[in-house]
Amino acid sequence: MIQAASPSPAVTRRKTLWPDPSTITNISEHQREALTLALSTRFGILGGTPGTGKTHTTIALIKALASL
Repeated sequence: MIQAASPSPAVTRRKTLWPDPSTITNISEHQREALTLALSTRFGILGGTPGTGKTHTTIALIKALASL
């Protein structure tokens, strides 16, 4: 789960997130929500118990941003 600090003005002005979290495959709905928060805030902390997908979510985020 990502805890948001504050919305990023550069991102919140846009109507769509970059990249669109709905286009990222092989992640759960909770991971998709975490990616949405990560892409729409200036700072966030991805946390959770072992096995919740923190590493998998981070890798999906990095791959999505690298593909831009």
